[in-house]
Amino acid sequence: SVGCAPFLALLAYGALAMGLELVGIPASWGSLFAPVVGLSVAITGGAWLWRRRCGHRGRAGAGVALGHPQPKVDWAAVALYLVVGMALGCAVFLGSLGSPDASVQEYDNVHHLGSIRGFLETGRWSSLSVSLYPTEADGAFAPWPSASFYPSAWHCLAAMMAEAAKAEVAVALNASLFLLSFVVFPLSMLMLLRMLFPSRPLVALLGSCCVLVLPSFPWAFLTFGPLYPNLASYAAMPAVAACFLGAFAPDVPRLGRIAWAALFALGLASLALLQPNAVFSVGVLLLPFCIMRSAQAERFLRVPDRWRPWARVALGVAFAAVALGLWTALYMAPFMQGVVTHAWGSFTGLFQALANVALLAFPRSPALPLSAALVALGAAWTLWHRRYLWLSASYLVVCLMYVVCARVDGPLRFFLTGFWYTDVYRITAMAAVFAVPLLALGLYSAARGLGRLMEAASRLTGGSGPSGRWPPLVAGAAFLALACFPSFNVTGYGQVTTATGEVTGLLRRAYVEPTSQSYDEGEQAFVEEAMALLPEGAVVANDPNDGSAFAYGLDGLNVMYRYLSGYGGSGESSASRAIRERLDDVGTDEEVREALRQTGVRYVLLLDQGPDQASQPHLWTYRPEQWPGLNGIDDGTPGFEKVLSRGDMRLYRVTALDEEG
Repeated sequence: SVGCAPFLALLAYGALAMGLELVGIPASWGSLFAPVVGLSVAITGGAWLWRRRCGHRGRAGAGVALGHPQPKVDWAAVALYLVVGMALGCAVFLGSLGSPDASVQEYDNVHHLGSIRGFLETGRWSSLSVSLYPTEADGAFAPWPSASFYPSAWHCLAAMMAEAAKAEVAVALNASLFLLSFVVFPLSMLMLLRMLFPSRPLVALLGSCCVLVLPSFPWAFLTFGPLYPNLASYAAMPAVAACFLGAFAPDVPRLGRIAWAALFALGLASLALLQPNAVFSVGVLLLPFCIMRSAQAERFLRVPDRWRPWARVALGVAFAAVALGLWTALYMAPFMQGVVTHAWGSFTGLFQALANVALLAFPRSPALPLSAALVALGAAWTLWHRRYLWLSASYLVVCLMYVVCARVDGPLRFFLTGFWYTDVYRITAMAAVFAVPLLALGLYSAARGLGRLMEAASRLTGGSGPSGRWPPLVAGAAFLALACFPSFNVTGYGQVTTATGEVTGLLRRAYVEPTSQSYDEGEQAFVEEAMALLPEGAVVANDPNDGSAFAYGLDGLNVMYRYLSGYGGSGESSASRAIRERLDDVGTDEEVREALRQTGVRYVLLLDQGPDQASQPHLWTYRPEQWPGLNGIDDGTPGFEKVLSRGDMRLYRVTALDEEG
């Protein structure tokens, strides 16, 4: 229940938000939360009454699927995962933010912050029509029609938190990230480990030391992109995969298998409303397991014993062929072409890519020799215990995808990694998730080896031997301490960068350092002061790349240009093009004045005004040739009146239309 609750709740919120929009009812945190809680209470009460009426005969469910129920161990594991996860989240993530409302000012976050703001302003929280111009009034000055489907279950969660707590959008966003990264993901992985190793609860307990030590996930998603919806989907992914495994667990009755299958189907729907590429990630994880189970189905065939090995091979190959056919069909589907053909170039050679795999030295991560050695030890353990060999196969598949992503350009790259936009960060995050069970197995094997060494040492010294609890406790604590050790200097040699040190540095650079802030504290304060002077509903023209693209999502300023790219294309309105290119000629250009009338623009915001504006922090999408109409405005430009000025920041009022009233 603890493992499944997050993806079921997110699915319920996302689906209910779409339903409310279809019937014309505004969404709010209460209109989503109350029905879900009410339904949960009704289901729980009905289940309790049914079990009581049946005399607990209907208990064959998760307890059977997990082997002999061990409630004390499981609750201890839940507590352990929460303690470790929240401790690392507080020390590393929250400790690096600088302030609760800090935000990553990168490309994707313009959409995330703006979408949450739009949800709160309109009460339309549906994934079916997401837009940074959500109101009818916004549509008058939108550069192009922008409402479209975008999986927004995570945005619903952040909007619920903002509205319920009356918090700023950035604060609610950070709170949701903490919840997903350091509560949901650890508990989701706990569910997977308990499902995988029902008779070895120690593996799950030691997994608490492994779940958050690989920088590729969730840490990299907190800074790159930032890929928050993908973080939410990957956080829930282990629990969804566990539901699939539950349907094949031994000694589960037919009704129990149907229940697990239904949970798995709901989990896939939840992932689709978070970030659909996680559905393909689950497929990659489970494909070797499905091939193995298909091969084992030969025992149901009436064939001579000498043909059974060939029957197993044939069944396994047949399932792999079907999976390959489905993959190819989706890859070639017209609606997928915008995703699978998204091009990121190769970035390193073959041998370096292989070395990166061997040392877990993925992007935004230093080499991790200790973790890599334990992953290799865990893979070796699966060679001995062959029923778990598919875990190693899944990990090898995603490592192959990384090598292709790192080295190869062209059709093979698109075919293998296109469902993830050929993005190496999404691939390596998937590799990190897949590596956690192997890492936990490796630590489990190391703990058992340590126990045997301690027993041998006690026999040599004539002692009574250590308690069975000490070896795993020592191994887990030692690994966690080494894995989370901060970066340090070695006198005479230089700095040693650890995983935690690298993550902390990346978080501080993304959230705190001024060089990464195109919309810094001074500019945000200027915008807040400007908003106090603007009439209600005033539309403000802006160059989004100077940081003002974040002014809508973070502060609610009614800026005209809320996207960072796409300008100059055939879909852009003539009014938008005229304002971008020739607004500084408003005093003499009738077409520009007509564009102002159409859009309602009466103010201009420039956060980096003047001859040195190009040297100020701008987003990587900045192309000065697209914005001459705004960047050409100064204090002496005819048709404008300076309303507010601070350093290189300006708020102008357009006076060229004053005669028209």
